[in-house]
Amino acid sequence: MKELIRKHFDHGAHKYVGHAVIQKTIALELLHKAVTHKTGGIRLKNPEMLFNRCLDLGCGPGINYPELRQYAGSITGIDFSPLMIAEARNLRISGTESLIADMEHLSLPLKYDFIYSSLAMQWCSIERVFERINLLKTTDGTCTVAISLPTEGTLPELSEAFAAVGISDRTVNFASADKTAETAHQALGKDIYTERRIFTDRHYDIKSYLGAIRDIGANTSSQPQTLSKSQYTELMVYLQKRLTAQGCLSHTYPVIFIYGTI
Repeated sequence: MKELIRKHFDHGAHKYVGHAVIQKTIALELLHKAVTHKTGGIRLKNPEMLFNRCLDLGCGPGINYPELRQYAGSITGIDFSPLMIAEARNLRISGTESLIADMEHLSLPLKYDFIYSSLAMQWCSIERVFERINLLKTTDGTCTVAISLPTEGTLPELSEAFAAVGISDRTVNFASADKTAETAHQALGKDIYTERRIFTDRHYDIKSYLGAIRDIGANTSSQPQTLSKSQYTELMVYLQKRLTAQGCLSHTYPVIFIYGTI
């Protein structure tokens, strides 16, 4: 499964920035929560000194580097997609390094006082990643962690579309928010906060609607078989009818934010 996921993200690497609109919105809100938690909401004169070293797990093409760099002296980005990492390196943002690695098995020589991951950890065993985080955090009890994950019920509109044309649901069934929160508290400690949010993006043509998933590499399916030509045609007809009736097509993402001090 991981090789298929890697292939999809390699394929979406050069298109990611142009299509990851809702992903960017979620990432920025996560960063805001981390900064507010760390500062208590106080405006800083030198925000770039808030964190010494930031670890961005699942950094993709470095889409969040500019904002993270506003608060961290240096950033180490990790992604298992070589082409995503190539895009991140091409940004040539000072103070950043981008490494090809699997966050489940990550070993680095440094410790980090800010560990950040937005909409990336769902493709892994989060228990294993939390183990890595505990090994890579600073040991003085001042490490800030900020994680966002999609939860159960992600992309219900696509599930409904598949059901309407008699195709078995192909969306990935992520863990429930309750289960994810419980796992986070057990692994990361009592000073962790969890918050549930729902984000929706809207598209006004079918190409954009499907591209918002496919063209960022997040089109891994729960079903191994690809759609037949007739199934694909039926799906397009259904989506066009919905688009005509509603004026837009939506993707809904229930998300859990995990943040605090570890």
